[in-house]
Amino acid sequence: MNWIRPEVLCRLLQMAESMYTEQVWRRIEGSFSGGGARHHHHSMHRNEAGLNHMQLEVELPEYHSLPGGDTTGPPDLFRGESSKWEAIADLDRFFERIYQYYCDKGFWCIVTQWIVELLTLGFTISFSGFLLLFVNWRGLLHATCGVEGIEKTGRDCNLYEEALWPHPLKPFTFSTAVVVVYLTIFSFYWLFCFLRFFTQLRETLEIRDFCHNSLGVSEHELRTMKWPMLVDKLVEVQHRQRLCIVKELSAHDIVSRIMRKDNYLIGLLNKGVLALDVPSWLPGVGPAVTREDGVQKRILLTKTMEWTLNWCILQNMFDRQANLRTAAFRPTLLNPGYNVSEEIHWEFECEGVCVTSTCLLASCAAVDNFLIRRDFTSNPARLRKRLMTVGLCMLMLSPFLIIFMLLYFFLRYAEQFYHQPSAAGSRRWSNLSRWTFREFNELDHMFKRRLNASYKYAVEYVKQFPSPIVSMVAKLVAFISGAFAAVLILVALFDETLLQAHIFDRNLFWHTAVLAAIIQVSRSLIAEEFQNFDPEGVMRQIAYHTHYMPKHWRGAENSDRVRREFEALFQYKGALFFEEMVSIFVTPFILWFYLPKVLVL
Repeated sequence: MNWIRPEVLCRLLQMAESMYTEQVWRRIEGSFSGGGARHHHHSMHRNEAGLNHMQLEVELPEYHSLPGGDTTGPPDLFRGESSKWEAIADLDRFFERIYQYYCDKGFWCIVTQWIVELLTLGFTISFSGFLLLFVNWRGLLHATCGVEGIEKTGRDCNLYEEALWPHPLKPFTFSTAVVVVYLTIFSFYWLFCFLRFFTQLRETLEIRDFCHNSLGVSEHELRTMKWPMLVDKLVEVQHRQRLCIVKELSAHDIVSRIMRKDNYLIGLLNKGVLALDVPSWLPGVGPAVTREDGVQKRILLTKTMEWTLNWCILQNMFDRQANLRTAAFRPTLLNPGYNVSEEIHWEFECEGVCVTSTCLLASCAAVDNFLIRRDFTSNPARLRKRLMTVGLCMLMLSPFLIIFMLLYFFLRYAEQFYHQPSAAGSRRWSNLSRWTFREFNELDHMFKRRLNASYKYAVEYVKQFPSPIVSMVAKLVAFISGAFAAVLILVALFDETLLQAHIFDRNLFWHTAVLAAIIQVSRSLIAEEFQNFDPEGVMRQIAYHTHYMPKHWRGAENSDRVRREFEALFQYKGALFFEEMVSIFVTPFILWFYLPKVLVL
C-alpha cells in the first residue's frame, strides 16, 4: 500500500476532502455508486453524478509513492513526524516565543534579564520588610549625632540602638499584621516567579535550538539581525520542515499570529467598545468618545486595567485545547469499521475555508488556535463571573499592591529626583495613548521606534503653550533661591567649616541641597526665550510619527481644547503614577458595574 507525500497532503488540507489509498477510494465507490481515485499505478475516474451533493473545492491531484520504495508506511500518518515534518501544535505561542527571543537578543541575555528581575524583586521585598518592620522611624528622626550629639549626651549616637527595633514583631499591632501579610503574599509571588524561571528556561532552550539548528542563526548574529531577515528564514523553514501543515506561511501570517491578542485589544479601542460611562474627573480617563448611538463616553485604560482585560478576556477567548479534544475523537481512515459517510458529512470551517473531517483531523493541531471558544460567546454569565472574581481578588490585594508600588517607586526614583529634580516635570505617553496610536499587526519594537521618534516633538508641542504667570513666578523663585545659593557658595570659598553652622536646626549643607533642588525645578517652568510659536508645524510632525490626528484637531492645533486633549495623552510621570495607584482601587468597581454592560452582550 503506497502512502502519499506530505507535500501533497498539505495541498489537500487547504481545500476539501482527500482520500489516501486505493482501498479507501474503493469503499467510497461502493458507498456513492461509482467513483475512483487517481493512483500511482493506475487511474480511475470519479462519477460526478454520484457526488453532486458534495461541495468540492478542487480536483484531486496525482499521488506518488514515497521515494525508496517503502510501502509499509508510518504506523500513524496523523501522528508521525520525521525530520521534515515538524507541525507545531500552537503556532501562536511558538511565534510569540521566537519574537520575544529576538527582542531580548538571545538566550544569555534572556537568562541574565530574568536573574536580574528575580534579584530586584527579592531585594525590593526584603528591603521593604526591613524598612517597615525593623526601622524605628520615630527614633531615627529624633536621633542626635555628630558634634551636637556629643555636646548633648557626652557620646556619639548609636544608630543600631536608636533606629532599629530589637523585636520588630512586638507589639504585634494592626500595621505590623498588614506588613506581615504583605511580605507573605509577595514572598509567595517571588517563589512563583522563581519556579516559573525553570519552565521558561526549558522553552527558551527549545527556541535557541530551533534558531541554531533550523534557522542557522547564532546569538551574536541575532543581536544585529533585523526582524524581516529572521521572518524570511522562518518562511524558508516552512518549505523544508512544514511548521504549519495547513497552508504555506507568509510574513503576514507570522505577524498576525504574534499580534492576535493585541489586535483584538486595538479593535476594541477603535470600535469604542471599552468606552464607559465613567465620570470625567476620574484619574486616568481619556478624551470623550462618541459611540454609534451618539452617546459620549470615556475610555479608562491604565496598566492595571490592561492587565485585567488581558487576563479576563484575551487569555480566555481562544480555544487552545481543541486539538487535544479532537485528537481524542480522531477516527482512522484505514480502520475497516470506519464509516466514510460520517466523514463526508462532518464539515468544519478553518480560516474561512470549509473542510471535512479528513482535513481537520490532520490539521487541527495547527489551526484550532484561530478559534474562539464557543462558551466565550454563548455563555455571557461565565464572562461576568470571571470579571466579578478578578475584581474581588484585586480589591482584597489592593492595600498590599499600593505598599509595593510606593516602595518600589521610592527606591527607583528617589536618587534620580534628588540629583535631577527637574525630572519630576518630565512627561511620557500614557498607556491609553500607546494603544490608541498602535496599528494592527504592528510589532512592539517597531511601534516603540515610531513612538520614540515622536517624543521630542510632543515635548516641543507642550512648550508651545507656556503659562505667563507660572513663568514669571518661576523666574522670581529661581532668582531668590539663586541669590541665597550664591551666598552659601561664597561662604564655602572662605571657610568650608562655616557650612556646619546651623540655621533653623539644619546645617548649611542641608540648605544648599534644598536651594539647588528649588532652582532646578523653577528653571524647568520658565518659558524658553527663543521659542518659536508654530503648533501647526509641530503637530504635523507628531501626526507623522504617531499616525494619530483626530478630525477636530485639524486646523485647531493652537486651541486650548486640543492642548488639553493632547496633554491628557502626554502626561507627567508623577501624574501617571498617581493614576496607576488610583486605578488599583477603581478597577474592581469597573469590573463589577461597568465592563459587564459593554462586554457581556
